[in-house]
Amino acid sequence: MAGQQRVILCGENDHFRGPVAELVRESGWEPVVVTKKVEALGALRGARADNTVLVIDPHLAEVDALGLLKTLPPKGAPTRPHVVAFRNAQEDAALIAN
Repeated sequence: MAGQQRVILCGENDHFRGPVAELVRESGWEPVVVTKKVEALGALRGARADNTVLVIDPHLAEVDALGLLKTLPPKGAPTRPHVVAFRNAQEDAALIAN
């Protein structure tokens, strides 16, 4: 795998970002926390399927999750990161933290 392995955490809820970022760090990946679509787009520059995961809260007003997902390369492209979308970031983060 080339380059630093990153997990881009796209969410504004501290209950979501804190526990998930810590879990990512403990797993040896670099957490990159963003709260806005423009920040997410910047963080996605240079993303590849072999080194980047995008974790997104689809309910964020500041992010436009569907718009962000539409900017990604097509599924299967080597530059498309893996994507994980939480249905309820606060509840899902509580499950991860426990």
